Amino acid sequence: MRVLVAYTDDDGASADTARLIGATLGAHGLDSVVREVPADRSGEGGGESGLGGFDAVVLGGPARGGHWPRRTVRFAMAQRQRLCRVPVWLFSNSPAGDAVAPQQRIDISAVEDAVAALDHRPFLAAHPPGQPWTPHALEPDPGEVRSWAQQIAAALRAGDPPPQNPSNDGPAAHARGH
Repeated sequence: MRVLVAYTDDDGASADTARLIGATLGAHGLDSVVREVPADRSGEGGGESGLGGFDAVVLGGPARGGHWPRRTVRFAMAQRQRLCRVPVWLFSNSPAGDAVAPQQRIDISAVEDAVAALDHRPFLAAHPPGQPWTPHALEPDPGEVRSWAQQIAAALRAGDPPPQNPSNDGPAAHARGH
């Protein structure tokens, strides 16, 4: 099974998270391809920037102020018809305060709904709050990332990820209380 792990990044942490997810999926017998979301607005096509040939997708990026970068959202929305045909998992890297404070909840519900995501996992920075920022400061706990990727691998290898629901009333919607 071929899995695309696509990401956007602004500080190196999301790229590192995506590579760790890809490596974990690979260690569990899946063919994973880790790739940055294309800079163009659409990401259309089946080639290097598109989704052709992938059986599942993990998509993520940094969340600042509770939102994904426009490039990540644009890619997901442009690819939503293709993404709805395969199992999709989403992740966000966030400073600890972004996901803990309710007013800073990571809200990518439009993307979750558009692609019928099976899960959206916010990874909080392992970097201690109040410490000086350094490159990769928003990197999450690697054990948490590996554990989540192992769950994805197990679901894909067992062939039992929940089917995509055209009504977009999937597990991610239920996690948000829809």
